[in-house]
Amino acid sequence: MAERRGFTLIEALIALSIIGMIAGLGLFAGMDAYRTSLIGSEADVIATALIRARSNAMADGTVHRLCLDPATDSYVLYTSGVRFPHAGSVSVAGMPSCEEGGIAFAGYSGASAGARISVSQGGIERMITVNGAGFIDTGR
Repeated sequence: MAERRGFTLIEALIALSIIGMIAGLGLFAGMDAYRTSLIGSEADVIATALIRARSNAMADGTVHRLCLDPATDSYVLYTSGVRFPHAGSVSVAGMPSCEEGGIAFAGYSGASAGARISVSQGGIERMITVNGAGFIDTGR
C-alpha cells in the first residue's frame, strides 16, 4: 500500500465549508458592533449639541434651541446657527424640527420643557433624556 500524502478533495472541501460558516457568523456579529457604534456616535453628537445649547443659554441669559433641520439633514443650534451633522442612516425620534421650535433651554437657569430622543437602527436603540431642569441623560 502506497503512503498517502496531503488531503483528499473531500477533506479540503469540508474544511473550507467549516471556515466559511465561521466567517459568516463573524459577519453578523460585526454588523451588530457596527450598528452599536453608529448609534453611539449619533447619540454623542446629539448630546454634545444639547450640552452646548444649555451651556450657551446659561452663559448669556438668552433662550437657546436645538432642532433638526430636515432641509440640510443636520442639527442646528437655533440662536447661533452652528450645525452638527446627522447620520441619515440612523433613525432619530423625538427630536423636534426647527419649524416645531426645537428643544429650548431657558436663559441663566438652563431649564427645559424636557424631551425624550430615541436613536435607533436595526433593532438597537439608545435613549437621550432632557428633564425639566435641563439635565441631559445620555443613557450610558
